[in-house]
Amino acid sequence: MKLLNAIANEKVGRSYLLMKNLLVEEIVKIMMKEEGDTEKRQCSLGIIQKFTLRSEPQKLLIDLDVIMWITSILISVITFNFRS
Repeated sequence: MKLLNAIANEKVGRSYLLMKNLLVEEIVKIMMKEEGDTEKRQCSLGIIQKFTLRSEPQKLLIDLDVIMWITSILISVITFNFRS
């Protein structure tokens, strides 16, 4: 994941990685499967964030319900912190 994250830093790297939408879907699956604030989840989120610089990945991430998933994570964190 760290290597993919490093490649996604550059425009040419994002172009290479985004040649197939399957990679975006697989990274989303990995991110959603991870429990807690793990390094793998952080790298996945970083890659996805870099992909959103382009409109096609944005649309795909919306279709994959990534926004709803992130919102649910944020709500659970806020709720947990509020109770503490």
